[in-house]
Amino acid sequence: MLRLVSSVPEFFAHSGDAPVRRGEGFGCQCARCGRAISAPFGYERSLIWCLYCGMDEGYVPAVESPWFHRWTFGVTREEALEDQKWIAKGCFEELAEDRARRAGRVIDLF
Repeated sequence: MLRLVSSVPEFFAHSGDAPVRRGEGFGCQCARCGRAISAPFGYERSLIWCLYCGMDEGYVPAVESPWFHRWTFGVTREEALEDQKWIAKGCFEELAEDRARRAGRVIDLF
């Protein structure tokens, strides 16, 4: 039997067990360093790293942003790739804000 195993992480988490206590995900450990992290439901059979290992290996750009990703406790591989592309193009802030608005994470009060 041939079994395929992903070598590219699908999710990069930056929180411990708070998402588990809020019912937003499950607890696990970074597959690279062993740090206690949480991942969203649906990623149970995926390769998951902590955000710090993702930054160390160049998967996740080390950028501060006020705009949220899909989950408040981590970044998907697709989001990290988008972020890298937008940073290279010089339009990260605008496109990250657009993504946050589409996801309903930004509310205009005025």
